[in-house]
Amino acid sequence: MNKLSVIGMVVLLLFVAACDRLKSLKKEPSYEGRPVGYWIEQLKSKDPSVRITAASAFRLMVPHPKAAVPALIAALNDKERLVRINAAAALGRMGPDAEAAVPALRKMQKSKDWPEQQIAQSALGSIIGASANQKPMGLALFEKLFH
Repeated sequence: MNKLSVIGMVVLLLFVAACDRLKSLKKEPSYEGRPVGYWIEQLKSKDPSVRITAASAFRLMVPHPKAAVPALIAALNDKERLVRINAAAALGRMGPDAEAAVPALRKMQKSKDWPEQQIAQSALGSIIGASANQKPMGLALFEKLFH
């Protein structure tokens, strides 16, 4: 083989590898091999442990799925505390993409439950930015407490 053929083959292989990488980047976010739609449905389960797992999945999912924002906002009103906390943390990790959650998180911030208040405050800080006089607890502490 001459040099030109070798270079051509290398370029072709690099192109094929780049195309495969782009395909994987365009895939729907998933957690444990299950897509966003699956986890949205799990948030509606009658089983509290399933809903907790689903909310936690969204907290851990990368990239963060903007399509889950409405379901996570609804989960902020779940009767199970860990569903609410994980949903708020997931919304906070989405940052400005979760802007629609701001009113529900402000309501959660008024909860009598201290961890809920702190997670809501932290999520709001991530979504809209912390004000100079308000320092959010941070999602890192949440990760230590509930992961």
